[in-house]
Amino acid sequence: MRWQGRKQSSNVEDRRGQGSRIGGKGTGIIGIIILLVGAYYGVDLSGVVGTPQIGTATQQSSLSSEQEAQLNELSRVVLANTETVWADYFSKRGSRYTPATLVLYTAGTQTACGTGQAAMGPFYCPADRKV
Repeated sequence: MRWQGRKQSSNVEDRRGQGSRIGGKGTGIIGIIILLVGAYYGVDLSGVVGTPQIGTATQQSSLSSEQEAQLNELSRVVLANTETVWADYFSKRGSRYTPATLVLYTAGTQTACGTGQAAMGPFYCPADRKV
């Protein structure tokens, strides 16, 4: 499939490089306290606070900026194709397709379904209609 130069979707939020802010200031302090209590008792409680890092998380990509740009374009082309196919499918059946928004991020990001982490892989959150 040739994808370069094809129509790209505009239903994309690019949050890469923003890091992730997990909770507010109070949530970060509580998370640190929970981790400290766990460390004191020799128990890893990072899963309880919902993320391995509290505060701003950053993740360096091993990809070049050119590779990142190509993957960004490929994702937008595939999403546009998906939107076209599903809109046509729903239209033929008398319904309307509501496209989802694709969110690109590194490390983690907040969703209406909770914290999304890069290690989880792609997921759909019906509460905010984002992938």
